[in-house]
Amino acid sequence: MSRHCENCGCAIRSGYCTNCQEEAYIAFVQAPEMDFSREFMDKAWEQVTGQQSQPRRNAGTE
Repeated sequence: MSRHCENCGCAIRSGYCTNCQEEAYIAFVQAPEMDFSREFMDKAWEQVTGQQSQPRRNAGTE
């Protein structure tokens, strides 16, 4: 496995590009114990799965 991202050339750390997958790297490697905003976690999951998260049902009624 390459130690640099094929897309941008930045370093790969723990399987994540520290540039292209910055939010995922922070959320899942650097600070998994922290509570992040919904938007931040949506971005992190999108970087891992390549898919946007689906809107929650009844959003805004909680």
